[in-house]
Amino acid sequence: MEDRGRPPKRGKRRRRARSGRSRSGTFGHVLPSLLTTGNLAAGFFAIVKASTGDPLLASYAVFVAAVFDVLDGRAARLLGNESRFGAEYDSIADTVSFGVAPAVIAFHAGGMIELGWAGWVLAFTYTACASLRLAR
Repeated sequence: MEDRGRPPKRGKRRRRARSGRSRSGTFGHVLPSLLTTGNLAAGFFAIVKASTGDPLLASYAVFVAAVFDVLDGRAARLLGNESRFGAEYDSIADTVSFGVAPAVIAFHAGGMIELGWAGWVLAFTYTACASLRLAR
């Protein structure tokens, strides 16, 4: 007798490995993104400090962003959690921390602000080149 309410049984389905899944559970899945967020936060902090007249602290913040940038990639590889999202998020954070922040520091502390539009164009050119370099 055939059961009409259920589809016919088929062979066992194989589970496909999903890219981006961590071997170490939820924490391993989140850790690289948290480190990338630290990179982004340090870059944003650098921009704020450069804009408010503290270029030395802003420069230290860019260094801290670099430390986070090294750690996020290593954590993703170590935990087996490399993903397209992680790569894109890392590129965005790097653009802020190593493209926008250094240009803002140079603009405010390097005397570019006194050059008016020419200083703005110089600082923006650096940001544009860094963004193009980081685009994937």
